[in-house]
Amino acid sequence: MRMWSRGALAPPLYCVLLACCVAACSDDTTIEQVAAECSAAFPQGICPEAGHSCLEGSCVDALSLCSVANNTGACATGYSCLAGGCVAAQTLCSAETPSGHCELGLTCVDGECLATESLCSTANPAGQCPAGQACQSGLCAGTSVAVCQTPIYDAQPELGIHSTASGKVLLAVDDLQFKDLNGSGELEPYEDWRLPELCRARDLAARLSISEKIALMSESVYFGSGTQDGSLPESVQDAIQGGFRYSMIQLGTVSAAELAAYANALQEMAEGQPYGIPVTLFANPSHSFGLTTNASTGAQSLDANPTLSPWPTQLGLGAIGDTSVTQQYAEIVREEFKAMGLRVILGPFADLATEPRWGRQHELFGSSVYATIHQIHTLVHTLQNEANGGLRDGLAATVKHFPGAGPNESGLDSHTYPGRYNVYPGGNLAEHLLPFQAAIDAGAAAVMPCYSIIRDLPEYNPEQLGAAFSHTLITKTLKQGMGFDGVVTADYGTLAQGYNLELLTLPQRAAIFLNAGSHQLGLDLPGPFQEALELGYVQETTIDEAVAKILELTFKLGLFENPYVDAEAATLVRSNEHLAAGFEAQKKAIVIAYNRSHEVAPPPPANIFYASVDPATPYLPIDGSRYTDSNDNGSPDTGEYICDTNGDSSVRVYYDGVWDGLTANPDNPDPLTAQLGSYDYTSGGGDSTLPIAATSNLADADIAIIRIAARTGTYLGLDAGIPLSFDGPFPGEEQDTSIEAAITDRNKVIDALRVRDGYTDADGNAVAAENPSLRIVLVMYTNRPGIVEPFIRGLSTLDETPGSPNSYPLVSDTANHDPDGRSGVDALLLEFGAYDRAVLDVVFNVNPIEGWAYGSAKLPIELPSSDEAVAAQYEDVAADSLNPTFRRGSGLTY
Repeated sequence: MRMWSRGALAPPLYCVLLACCVAACSDDTTIEQVAAECSAAFPQGICPEAGHSCLEGSCVDALSLCSVANNTGACATGYSCLAGGCVAAQTLCSAETPSGHCELGLTCVDGECLATESLCSTANPAGQCPAGQACQSGLCAGTSVAVCQTPIYDAQPELGIHSTASGKVLLAVDDLQFKDLNGSGELEPYEDWRLPELCRARDLAARLSISEKIALMSESVYFGSGTQDGSLPESVQDAIQGGFRYSMIQLGTVSAAELAAYANALQEMAEGQPYGIPVTLFANPSHSFGLTTNASTGAQSLDANPTLSPWPTQLGLGAIGDTSVTQQYAEIVREEFKAMGLRVILGPFADLATEPRWGRQHELFGSSVYATIHQIHTLVHTLQNEANGGLRDGLAATVKHFPGAGPNESGLDSHTYPGRYNVYPGGNLAEHLLPFQAAIDAGAAAVMPCYSIIRDLPEYNPEQLGAAFSHTLITKTLKQGMGFDGVVTADYGTLAQGYNLELLTLPQRAAIFLNAGSHQLGLDLPGPFQEALELGYVQETTIDEAVAKILELTFKLGLFENPYVDAEAATLVRSNEHLAAGFEAQKKAIVIAYNRSHEVAPPPPANIFYASVDPATPYLPIDGSRYTDSNDNGSPDTGEYICDTNGDSSVRVYYDGVWDGLTANPDNPDPLTAQLGSYDYTSGGGDSTLPIAATSNLADADIAIIRIAARTGTYLGLDAGIPLSFDGPFPGEEQDTSIEAAITDRNKVIDALRVRDGYTDADGNAVAAENPSLRIVLVMYTNRPGIVEPFIRGLSTLDETPGSPNSYPLVSDTANHDPDGRSGVDALLLEFGAYDRAVLDVVFNVNPIEGWAYGSAKLPIELPSSDEAVAAQYEDVAADSLNPTFRRGSGLTY
């Protein structure tokens, strides 16, 4: 099995690989050719012969170069081919570089590349350690010391204690302070913050009764979602007294300040319990949002969490493609979560978007493994604050869904039985593992396996069970092979799902789960663990190790020392600074996929002006000053303004969005108005500028801007993959409700096309075009790669079905796509979570971002051309559909 090396002091190997030779670059890399041919003077010049590349001034067969497909290929002098990329020789593992890069599946120890699975870890407690150290129960330490009796920290941490309520006090030992969490008056090993966290966790686990241990082995919704007055409901108090300590909080129910007070009340009560085990609060990634169309009314809404600063989706971060933006996002997520008392996030997603129908595309970085590696490493490293103190001042990342849920069969969702399989017709599991290795190397605290059964992979031969139950995947691959040594926490309901374990009892399933190497359940009650022990299905030592691993994370987070939140910290949440950063990212993420030239026929004139001089002719941006100097008189005349399509000396804009206005409505302002101010995209005219005005009538508009949402996918149900086209029939037997909103959006587009082009009604009457000069700008929320081919090419017929008034033609019917491709919309923008003002800033090219050109974002996935093309592609292979409408990496700037 080939995997990425871990623990390198040099930049991670996968980061180096992105600067590798051309042969290893992905199809979303732009290569600009220059005129100079390859020679000693131009060592990166052009080779005239097809299939050849320039290497140090000589043209060589491109297939001979180092690449993912040729791990022993040629590199430039001073570089070596390693794992498909050219890596500087001085960064390779050697005596001079004792923590350098190794081949996949190997780790550099004392200058020698050793098999990762042979190294000391909790999964291999007799493994190898660096020279002069021995493996002691999974930890490396000097041969002359007892690892669990040897302090590794000496800086006094801040101790938080509510002694009045909890009855606990501080101890003074060696001029240092410690919390007397069990009230013994003595410093116990688990109370000693100087010791390794795993040693402290094992000491505490040994003190607990079986029922107390079992209670720690479930992470669920035990503590509700907070209260406005900070009080703890009786059910929550019962949960704390029952030993439960790990709970997810649903954000948005109470304010940040209220949740912070509630978290402190939870910690205060937990501190007063016999061992003082603190509460660890989780939440799902909650900063991103998207657009939804009401199927009945056509009204649109955004699902932004009212408590947090709104950011684009993870797919939007992938579109931006700038890890500095991802780092800023992670810093804000960390600050806001911590300010509310949350210390674990159930994310990020390391899955690859290789199956276009999968309903969770928006939560991934995209389909490029190389881009995802960079992004996931940055995100995990920053969330956990690895560069500045680590988890004690960080937010623990739970990377999911191992080994990658992207290849869900036919795009189904593995929460339910029909979607229980991940399939690999391209034999491509190794590529899906790479982002997880990047996350592990960044220090990922936890990993969540997917529900899926990993099918048809004889090379790996995993048990045909859900991933969390597979010893091959969890212990051999994740822990031993990839070097992960954190918490393995189950996705919610994994035990109850138990795919291919339906005939076994819950205790039997629980035993298989633990023996596979998994540690903690999500949502499932932990009682089956105790039953499994009592029935002899599992050993108590296995339970002890799982509990110790769970507690180790809580120790690493520093919660045993200080679990309390500073009340003032809640002011960070949704601060003006955070809102501005999120809004800027919304704009940066918008991809300008299509921007048709204003002059379609005849060919455009030579003199095109924007204010004074601008040779560009694309229709966008909307502006009252762009014109074509058709008569060569050096000034704009009526009919020459590009955005005044009907020649009435004004630019009238029809806007169908969330708030449906070019001007903010004071009676219904958007949620950003209080912090970012109001907005107004209308303007008066001048000597060389036309006025811009809003209109609610397509018939008198110069431009129509229409927001739609890609058709949503399967989540928690259905027996087949939902098509990506806006009206393609659902192939399963259950009821698909996603088509209703998609058809509503489809109809909006066709209505605009009918106003522009005319159509024949159900009675056979010709309905003339009301506004032949109308230009149509389509803006699609990209939660999945919606099929926009019929909107870009146009339709052969816009007619109603004879005898069926108010009917619309099918856009999923490829036979109805305009073969000439000239009757579609004029522009397409793809957004990944954006307020109206973000969309309009880009459409009008106003309120610029310093150092960023609108449209710099690139499509992180491809947009297939038809449902048939999607059905024919491989679930595990990226960007492989036939003749996509827009390839991965597409995107235009103004």
